[in-house]
Parts: sequence; C-alpha cells; structure tokens
Amino acid sequence: MNKSIITNLGFVLQTAGILIILPIIFSFYYKEEQASIALLLTSFSFFSIGFMMNALSERKELDFKSSCVLVTLTFFIISLIGAIPYLYLGIFNTGNFLDNFISSYFESISGYTTTGFSLIQNVESLPKSIILYRSLTQWIGGIGIVYLILAFFYSEGVLNNLLEAIGFRRILSKIKHSMLEVIFIYSIYTIISFSVLYFLGLKDVVNNLSLIFSSIATGGFSPVSNLLDLGSQIIVLVILMMVFGGTSFYIHHSIFFRRWKNLKSSEFLLFLFIIVSFSTFVYFYFGYDLVTSLFHVTSALTGTGFSFIDVSSLESKLKIIMILLMFTGGCYFSTTAGIKIFRVLVLFKSIGYVIRKKLYGSGSLEIDGKTVTDTDIIFSLLTICVSILIIFASSLIFTFSGYDFINSLFECTSALSNAGLSTKLVSLELSPLLKSLLIILMGIGRVEVMIFLIAVFRFKTLRTEEIKEEVKTLKIS
Repeated sequence: MNKSIITNLGFVLQTAGILIILPIIFSFYYKEEQASIALLLTSFSFFSIGFMMNALSERKELDFKSSCVLVTLTFFIISLIGAIPYLYLGIFNTGNFLDNFISSYFESISGYTTTGFSLIQNVESLPKSIILYRSLTQWIGGIGIVYLILAFFYSEGVLNNLLEAIGFRRILSKIKHSMLEVIFIYSIYTIISFSVLYFLGLKDVVNNLSLIFSSIATGGFSPVSNLLDLGSQIIVLVILMMVFGGTSFYIHHSIFFRRWKNLKSSEFLLFLFIIVSFSTFVYFYFGYDLVTSLFHVTSALTGTGFSFIDVSSLESKLKIIMILLMFTGGCYFSTTAGIKIFRVLVLFKSIGYVIRKKLYGSGSLEIDGKTVTDTDIIFSLLTICVSILIIFASSLIFTFSGYDFINSLFECTSALSNAGLSTKLVSLELSPLLKSLLIILMGIGRVEVMIFLIAVFRFKTLRTEEIKEEVKTLKIS
C-alpha cells in the first residue's frame, strides 16, 4: 500500500481519537466506570494505531486514486476500531464471539456512515456516555470533520484530489477558508439547535446533543426509543434540522452571507419540491397526518432514518415511494448519501443536451452556474446504474435467504443510501452473513459507488508516450 495513504490514515485515526474525548468526559461525570474504560480503550487504540502508522511512513501528497483509497479505508477501519465500546461492554451478548464482533462492527459502521441502522432494542438501557458516543460518530462521519482537519496540512494547490474524493465543493477563493466556514457554520447550527431544544424542554444534555448530532448529520441514531415522547414541537424542530442536513452547504453559505439569489438553485428548489409534494401525496393518499407525512418523507429523502411509525406495516406502494426517496438522497455537498438530487438533474437535463449535440454537433450543459462536462454526465449515469445493480443483487441474496423481496429491496436501498429506515428486517437475529453484506453496503454508500470502485480496482495508467499514441489513433479513425 502507498505509504502516503498509511500516513494520512494514521492522522485521521488520531483525530478521531481526540474527538472521543467528549463522551469520555461525560462517562466520568455520570460515573460510568465500565463505559469510561471502554471509551478510553477506544481513544487509546485510535491514538496508538494512528501513531504507528505515522511513525512507519512519511506524509506525501495524494493523487486522486490514493485519495479514493484513503476515504474508503477510513470508513471501514475507523468503524472497526470504533466497535470496541460495544464489544467491551458486551452490548450484543449472544454467546458467540464472531456474532458479537459482527454486530458491534455493524453498529459502529452504521454510526460513522450516518446510516442509523441499530441492533439495540432498548437504547435507554445504554450508559449515557455511550448514547452520546453513538451520535457523535455520526457527526464525525457525516460532516467529514476528520478530513476537513486533515486538509489543513496540505497546500492549497494539492487539495483538490482529496476534496473531490469526499465530495467537497469550494465556496470561497481559498479552500482552507471554505473548510473553516464549514466547521464554523455547522458548529453554529449545533449551538442554536441545542439552545432551542433546551428551551422546548429537552434539558437532558446527552439526549439533546445526541438528537442534534443525529439530525444535522442525518444519521438517525435516536437517543430515545420513541421520538413522539419528546413532544410535537421538538418533532417539528427535528424536521428542520434534517432539512438543514440534507441541504447543500453552498445554500447555508448563501443564507449566512445573505446572498439570496443563490437560493434559486435548481437543486435546492427541487429538494424542497420533493419534500412538499411527496408529503402532500402521502397525507392525502395514505391518510397519515401532515406532521407524520412531512417527518417521514424528509427522513427518507435526507437519509436520516428517524421514524416513529411501524415501517414494516406500511403498504407496499408506500414502501416503494420510500425506496425511491432514500435512493435519491439530498443535495450534493451535504451530509446525506444516496445518488444526490444533482445527479437526478444531470440525468434529465442531459437528455436534451445529448439530442442537441447529436443534431447540431455542439452545445453545453449548465446546472446552477456549473458547466457539466461529458465526463461528469457519464460519471453520474454510472453512479446511478451501478447503484441500482448493487441494490438488486443484494436484495436477491436476502430474498434467497427467505425474506420478502420488497422488504429486502427496502433494507438494501436503505443501507446503500445510508438512510437507516428499516422494516424490522435488521435485528440481532439476522445472520452474520447478511449483517456483513449490509456492512459492505453501508461503507460503499458513504464513500459513493464510483469512488469505491476506483479505490478497490486497479486501473491501468497510461504513460505519456501511450497517451500520445492513443490520440494519434483517434485522429486517424
């Protein structure tokens, strides 16, 4: 493996170890001795493994391929180490070490990928610090905070490869200033949300912070078993936080700096339109009240995965609608996964673009002021097609294992889209093999399908002479 990948991965792990200090502090405050040991052991593991990786290698700049490998490895390895608290505390004590390990890894990667699948039946039985830890992992993974910090160690000129791999979009003239703004604005959202929730009666600090981390990062780990117990006002606030999480940071930037014309972004307007139109449809056609309809449509589209209804009892038609919403996902450059609304726009607008180019031999495609190249179109279409192929193949594996096809399709779409909504198929009783399949889907969904393929498969790199020869061949033909 490239030494630069090892070094940078080591730095990422060390950063993750630092961020775990927050739940460690709460474990001491609540005098949760065993949880303190588990979290300290996790933090120490992050630090020690990260230190060894740094010591054995030297930090070099990353090309795009290496950046994709780094991003992919991060979510699988950080989740592996992050499984220590669940394993140490015996939260999934089934008597079988392999099953306990897979279940712990499943819970951990579900957090770091912001999926929100959970094998824990009674979350209130967990130590307070572990509840906070679960939600914090979503904030770390969703906002990509470790990469934003890592990027400060690179020069401006070599950041593009890393940031392209994590879906980061430059907002200001300098990339590092843009990253500082991301951290600042999400921190402001967290502080404001905490204050409002506290004012509305959620005075338990751990539940308050956990709900914010899960909502803004569109993760879906709930600090309580039934969200309705928190009250209708808090439910409405959660809807707003989910919308914030699913909105492109470009829009947040525009709001903070009062650049109102940018709110006319076709991606953002389509995002809001989908929420309103589908919520209205669910309200009138399926008979759910307006808040319930709005909450679950928003939860599915943003990939948050919060729910206070029995998803398994939904009509097949509504399940299919939820599948489409989860697969679509939120806006580009947000904390959501899925194929992203921007790619949906590319899919439909490219039809007219391709026809014009075929008829007149020229033309261009622009979306929200950004020129979309032919490569961008192909990349988007491949992302959509390969994602569909993976979901159907995974669903067939579940179906052959004895599960209903629609429910299997629902769970696999939810995993790959990092949504976390479940028809109760996800449980401790699920076989280790199927849990492992969902683990892989969650990891692929977080880094995106094409980034994963670039990281995993070896692609031939043409030398300069070969490139010139290819160009000559094309000209002759």
